Amino acid sequence: MKKYGVLFLLNLLVLFSINRYYQYSEDVPQPLAYRFTFICPQTWDDVAAGMEEADRDLGTDTKYVGFKNSNEGKQAEAIRSAVYAKSDGIITVGNNNSKVIGAAVEEAEEAGIPVILMDSDLEGREKSGYIGMDHKEAGKLAGEDMIAVTGGNAHIGMIVSDTDDSAQRLRMEGFLSAINPHKNMIVEETFESRSDRIRIRKLVSGMLQDNKRINAIFCADQTAADMLGDILQEEGYSKNNMKVVCFGMSREIYKYLQDGTYTFSVMNDTVEMGYQAVKTLKDCINGKSGEKRIVYTEIENADKDFDFESWKAEWENRERSCMMS
Repeated sequence: MKKYGVLFLLNLLVLFSINRYYQYSEDVPQPLAYRFTFICPQTWDDVAAGMEEADRDLGTDTKYVGFKNSNEGKQAEAIRSAVYAKSDGIITVGNNNSKVIGAAVEEAEEAGIPVILMDSDLEGREKSGYIGMDHKEAGKLAGEDMIAVTGGNAHIGMIVSDTDDSAQRLRMEGFLSAINPHKNMIVEETFESRSDRIRIRKLVSGMLQDNKRINAIFCADQTAADMLGDILQEEGYSKNNMKVVCFGMSREIYKYLQDGTYTFSVMNDTVEMGYQAVKTLKDCINGKSGEKRIVYTEIENADKDFDFESWKAEWENRERSCMMS
């Protein structure tokens, strides 16, 4: 009899535990594994590392779709493909000059799929959020850097990817707001690189040959910054007769900072940008407060003392730890 009594008590205990488990499961919402699509017209390993870390922490699953060169048609097509595949959310880079990308983003939103824009916004378009640097403040910082390195006396050539792009335009506005009070800080010309390497080489070489007054360059386009130093050296310029302030960070930019070809580079925390994009997208789906839908990431001012290897190792380690999880 004792044996049956023990078995009866054990069965009661199991039933009670199961009942409590289901009650708890109903009371406490369980995390959902959301499937996100990151569509980017360039290779951003550091951004992807931040997204992978967010996936590990938040239980999301973000797939990467990228292209070697900027192609708004392919980008819009990839956005629509993500909609057809019923992705839970989309992260992509805005381009204020692109009607096709803007239309694709709005189609996704109308289909109930939230879109987070990263690094560059789409002004006047429906979207669920923006993650990236405050471009106007970053441009202002670049202007202050230019004043410091030229002593407030310079003839400047500005290089941007596209004057219609909201991020590039805000960088220019910030830069000009800093230098305009200084009457000897003169912008000679503004060039649109379109982030095209062949076009960049032709534009810069032509600028330097046609306007000998230019003795400083503000480069707001990282693609141009990645190769501008080599062009300057080929044309016979050095840190003594050409001052450069640029945007972004890469091994090429770091090399130019080290040898003095560039003086400053204004850079974004791109790993954190990737992390925050995934987090904000999940928050949008879960109905978190709208005030969190715009997130400005940290701006850093890099010079010759910037520790590139530590910076690179940090996001590589974060990427590696995500892969091992």
